[in-house]
Amino acid sequence: MFLAEPVTEKYDIKIFETLPLYLKVSYYLYKWRRLTEDQLIVRQKLTDKF
Repeated sequence: MFLAEPVTEKYDIKIFETLPLYLKVSYYLYKWRRLTEDQLIVRQKLTDKF
């Protein structure tokens, strides 16, 4: 999401405009869950080092 290039971002937005609302919501939830999972994994790795 943060590392996406402008081209793919515009492309995603164009696809997004055609999607129904529930698909958008589930997509955002999936993205958010992936981000939080990644953060948890990073925290676990950091705590394992100490």
